Amino acid sequence: MVIIKIMGGLGNQLSIYARGYSLARYLKQELVLDISDYMQRGYFRPYVLDKLKIGKHRKLMYPPAAEDFDGFVNLPQIIQDKSVRLITDELAGNREKLLQEADGAQNVYLLGYGGRQYCTLEELERLCTQFQMKEPSSAVEMFKKRIENEYSVAVHIRRTDFVELNMQDSQRYFCAAITYIRSFHPEAQFYFFSDDIAYVKETFGNCAGYHYVQLLGGMDADLDEFFCISSCTCRILSHKSSFSSWASVLNRCENKLDISRAEDNGISVSEKTIYLTSAAVETFSAWYRPEEKKGEAESPDVTEETAYRLVAEGQNEKAISIIDRACMDSYTLTERRIQELSDLKAIALAQGGKSFSAAALRTFYQQMQTRMEDPVFHANFFLTLYHSGRILESAIHAALANLCNIVK
Repeated sequence: MVIIKIMGGLGNQLSIYARGYSLARYLKQELVLDISDYMQRGYFRPYVLDKLKIGKHRKLMYPPAAEDFDGFVNLPQIIQDKSVRLITDELAGNREKLLQEADGAQNVYLLGYGGRQYCTLEELERLCTQFQMKEPSSAVEMFKKRIENEYSVAVHIRRTDFVELNMQDSQRYFCAAITYIRSFHPEAQFYFFSDDIAYVKETFGNCAGYHYVQLLGGMDADLDEFFCISSCTCRILSHKSSFSSWASVLNRCENKLDISRAEDNGISVSEKTIYLTSAAVETFSAWYRPEEKKGEAESPDVTEETAYRLVAEGQNEKAISIIDRACMDSYTLTERRIQELSDLKAIALAQGGKSFSAAALRTFYQQMQTRMEDPVFHANFFLTLYHSGRILESAIHAALANLCNIVK
């Protein structure tokens, strides 16, 4: 068998799976997914592969042995045993080396972030079919309908850990890419996606043709935004982000176009991607002239009162729809409103039946990392758990809601 250690966010999960899938086909072995980090550690990234059409795989889960979660010491003894061959990125930096390292092995454990460069063209085509959502997302379908008559451009700005690692792209790069696209398509509409959307709103402002997408749904929001990015005609990529690159790969349109950053000193074109070099970035960013929207920014056509009323009346799908619509252009939504709408969407999902309850619970389980002292959060979580049939767990959060109120 071939065991792969699933790590990181959605982009990394796809890259890791792609390498494991390719090796398992080559060796004609079963592919097993080690998802221990997500099940045992309260990992801050969600595990999402099971929401895609990758088929059924056996899962490996075990308690951590040390804080260094990706270290060899954490692996069970059976994996550390010589009968299982450990292959890391350092040992297999490309497909040829990977196949050499795995040659003759009956059991292989892959540790590292992988990538689509390990796959043949045929395998990549197969993966593009598998890397699709099992169940259609109403938010993604709404977004596709919105952009169907536009020249749509997804602007993916990756920050958080990229800032700490000094891997983020500069503001000038994004300004240059926007200017470049507008030189050919002045009517283009730009949809901003980010793991730090508040920063992006402040940086790029309320300009004509700019829209800030901040979908809600906790652990499912990343997946929805990923497929929204993929569905656009054009993408401005964060060039070191696997999230960006896979969103591009899964777009199979003939007229697709992507903008990325290059390392040399000239504009180059390759496989429907235009690479802007540092010289090009300096030139085009100097010509960046966004047009500010006249008057004050319009508030989305949704209020918390409307959403509360719809949820109270049991019109959950309608409540979810108007919340998602507001989040398609979230410039005027404050952090407080975003949190309130997120809670309401989770409750609407929980009340919407079994098909929605799992998404609701994932939302609240993710929020639990930062809102343990918030009585409103515990009250909403109590209601969600209660409607999902988890009576004992719901009672715990009812007690926590009361305790938080007493402490305050």
